[in-house]
Amino acid sequence: MSGKRSVASLEKARLLPSNTVYFSELLDFHQKYSSQNNKDKEEREVRRKDWLKKAIQSVSDCNVIFVDPDNGLQIASCPKINQMRSGKFAYYPEIMELAKGKELCVIYHHLNRHKMHGTHESQIRIRAGELREQIKPTRKVFALRYRPYSPRAYFILTSKSEEIRIRKNLNNFLYSSYGQHRDSYYET
Repeated sequence: MSGKRSVASLEKARLLPSNTVYFSELLDFHQKYSSQNNKDKEEREVRRKDWLKKAIQSVSDCNVIFVDPDNGLQIASCPKINQMRSGKFAYYPEIMELAKGKELCVIYHHLNRHKMHGTHESQIRIRAGELREQIKPTRKVFALRYRPYSPRAYFILTSKSEEIRIRKNLNNFLYSSYGQHRDSYYET
């Protein structure tokens, strides 16, 4: 690959199976709609809602989805989808819509390194609980902390029918050579 990390680069590299569906439209409000005036806020919200409709349509026939926001799950300091920085986060209502009817949803999330946010373990437990509560309480939520560079978590929401298979595959992964880069594993 070119060293450029993006969904479009991954698609171009053809590393995943040929039937993989990609949705690489970015939500970057720093170039357009960059002021805090009401017009730009409204435009950001319209753009965000349009983006979500396209994303849902794009993955409508998929059973497995991967949500890869720039920074991860929504944060308290950016609670609204019309804020300038909102393009860096995935919001729970959006994840719920994207994951509806899917067997598996994997979500990427950067962990916070500031002490006031607690340990990575507590951040993961809190986020897993929020996902479980806000997305679909009957689903199993698995979480892995991965740390080769910047610590991050991957949250895996499963349908009831996929829990056993995912648990088995995660255990196989954890005891493989790739598993050496993880240091935490949780189920809620």
